[in-house]
Amino acid sequence: MANKAKHFWIEPDELERKGIDFCSLEAQGLWVNIMFFLHSSDDYGYLVRDGEPLPYETVAECCRISIDKFQTLLKELLDLNIFNLNEKGILYSPELIRLSADRLIRSQKNRDRYIPLPIRRLVLSIGRCQYCGATEKLTVDHIVPFSKGGLHRLSNFQCLCATCNRAKWTKSEEDYLQEVYGE
Repeated sequence: MANKAKHFWIEPDELERKGIDFCSLEAQGLWVNIMFFLHSSDDYGYLVRDGEPLPYETVAECCRISIDKFQTLLKELLDLNIFNLNEKGILYSPELIRLSADRLIRSQKNRDRYIPLPIRRLVLSIGRCQYCGATEKLTVDHIVPFSKGGLHRLSNFQCLCATCNRAKWTKSEEDYLQEVYGE
């Protein structure tokens, strides 16, 4: 996978910055082990193998802890949003997904309209239209339109339903909001 880092490392302030320092030492150890799984996953950042969720029993066995202990420690990590579960219940690391998306964006040499799948997933994970709140037919929109020089940067993407995206089209967010809401 082109956007997969060859290595991942933990910065000195990483534990504090992510809130991992609030976890028990056992949960911190599980975090490190799960990060190895996520880094080597077929779908970078997600706990999957061969397109299927990796069973927690398998991970627990590899970590040499009981499934009950694994679930207790995992709950601790999930409660602090260190890991999340997607709509299919698959465990993922928001940090690895963000880093993967950043690498993809930086690797784009020319202005290509294609938005890579990991980036689309990340933006669409918001789960609702930023304007009307719809949860169906969601799309990724450039806040500053691509046709007007908008960049493929996470800060320039938003989740919109197809209706709002078509209505906004090539307008800037400011122009669109003025037109629709008079703001």
